[in-house]
Amino acid sequence: MILLISVFATLMMTAFSYICGYISGNQFREPELLNQLINTSSLPLRPEKKSLVGWLLHVLLGFLFAEMLLLSLEYTKLSPNWIFALISGVVAGIIGILGWQIMFSLNPDPPEIRLKNFYLQLVVAHVVFSLSFIFIIE
Repeated sequence: MILLISVFATLMMTAFSYICGYISGNQFREPELLNQLINTSSLPLRPEKKSLVGWLLHVLLGFLFAEMLLLSLEYTKLSPNWIFALISGVVAGIIGILGWQIMFSLNPDPPEIRLKNFYLQLVVAHVVFSLSFIFIIE
């Protein structure tokens, strides 16, 4: 069940990113960015921009985030509500920024994107993920 919930929440988050990218004219498509980072890294993989590799990695990270949300709800005994979703989404967004910043800085040829815009939408996208997650489990 958690796998389906995490896939749904990841798809909602990604749809938000794609829509924001389309409206703003910025590159916010996380699976494509992951493929570009993998392609220009020292890894032996060479996925194309629209390869499933980036999607699989993105969904896997969504699954791990969903597991962390479940564990935090169980550990803290908090109610799964919109306040929890907002706070956990912002925290996850900040963690996401750190992760992306590390990947961009370690990559010899990172994609050229507007990082400030990407990071801002990334925080909101993680809130979308958390809200989607909470909506399903409530």
